[in-house]
Amino acid sequence: MSAPFPSDPPLPANEVGRIAALHSLRLLDSAPEPEFDRITRLASRLLGVPVTLFSLVDRDRQWFKSRVGTAVEETPRNISFCTHAILGREPLVVHDALRDPRFADSPLVAGELGLRFYAGVPIHTRDGHPIGTLCAMDTQPRELAPEDVSALKDLAAIVADEVQRREQLETNRHLTAAIARQQQAEAALRAREAELSSILEYANDAYIGIDQGGRVTAWNRQAERTFQWTAAEATGRILEDLIIPAGMHTRHEHGLARYRATRQAEVLGKRLELPAVRKDGSTLTVEIRIHANEVDGQLTFSAFLHDISARKEAEARRDHDIRHDPLTGLLNRRALEELLPQAQARSRRHGIGFAVLFIDLDGFKAINDRLGHDAGDEVLQEVARRLRDAVRQNDSVIRLAGDEFIVVLEGQPYTTAKARTVAAKLIAAVSQPVATARQAVQVGASIGIALHGAGELTAPADLLREADRQMYLAKGAGRGSIRPTTED
Repeated sequence: MSAPFPSDPPLPANEVGRIAALHSLRLLDSAPEPEFDRITRLASRLLGVPVTLFSLVDRDRQWFKSRVGTAVEETPRNISFCTHAILGREPLVVHDALRDPRFADSPLVAGELGLRFYAGVPIHTRDGHPIGTLCAMDTQPRELAPEDVSALKDLAAIVADEVQRREQLETNRHLTAAIARQQQAEAALRAREAELSSILEYANDAYIGIDQGGRVTAWNRQAERTFQWTAAEATGRILEDLIIPAGMHTRHEHGLARYRATRQAEVLGKRLELPAVRKDGSTLTVEIRIHANEVDGQLTFSAFLHDISARKEAEARRDHDIRHDPLTGLLNRRALEELLPQAQARSRRHGIGFAVLFIDLDGFKAINDRLGHDAGDEVLQEVARRLRDAVRQNDSVIRLAGDEFIVVLEGQPYTTAKARTVAAKLIAAVSQPVATARQAVQVGASIGIALHGAGELTAPADLLREADRQMYLAKGAGRGSIRPTTED
């Protein structure tokens, strides 16, 4: 009596990444398409075999995107020939499956179907992940001539080209959507800035006139509103005593003296942004344009001042909004793109490496599905607060997207063990119950770690990819896992 066929199929390297790449193509369980069906029909005719397939090897099954000669749509992965074919890059040819110990006991061979011959060429994505095969099968043993192997490889290359074209289209779709979102955000910011500029443009400027000694000779109503001094209070007084901050008095006096002596000044006729002070001691930022006039040897100066404090605050808010996640207040992906090169520069300058932790929440989707997005948002906000509280001030916490976070640890040399200690602390903090408006819930976290040595030249994108890869390994190891381990 033969032994039962193995239930666990052999796995290629980076199975987690391979499955992710396969699912991202959105080919599984899709409708038949002529681009692939033409190729399987042609392969069947060229090789003279009754069955040809374009198979996709999923976690527990192989599913046939295109098939000739069979009505079967999928089979368990553990009994498939294709799960063996994707282990290498070269074609897998089985002349007689009954004589091959890997397949002799397979239900596909020993059962009613009675397959004897198999030839399959792995299909790879742009990143080299084997997602399936173009394969030919027969119920009779047979040899395959070298030219037939070449023909099958050529047809498989056409399938791979089509898969990779779709992969590029999918990437472009995501990029286009991301660019559109970014453009919408930037357009909203520009509209906000234009609205503010329009308000400021049509507002009345403060007008101040001074003589060559720096005493006020003119002070309009807008100057009264801007600086809180009435015209009667201001006229005849030294300007620096009214609106110029104490730290700029000497600079103002030297500028006046230099112009009186040389009739040259760098500031005349230009738009300048300077700090100013009101009667009550509060400060503001003004845009100022200064013009000099000379009549009968007497110098006078006219200054038009515009309060741009609101614009400066808006610019500061805009700069903040561009680099921060609106839900959690954490740094966002754009800020991360700026942060990593800066961290690398600091690392080289101080001779100390740093660590990047890629955090993905465990159990968050179930909360979102069960309690709704409002509860999910509450959880994300609380997780963000806990992550900030759990790291040092010079470390950075970023919300990357959805329930994914990045922590950049700087300021000391990080080993895997030391980074794992911080990661364990973060998992402990995140895993505490969260009180939402509806009920208390609990999430966990899986964390991947990438270390950057002081002298390394790793591209920031590669550093993130490595942390992401380690996170997927942690996910695969079970809830609350950290990768790499100290033994990896």
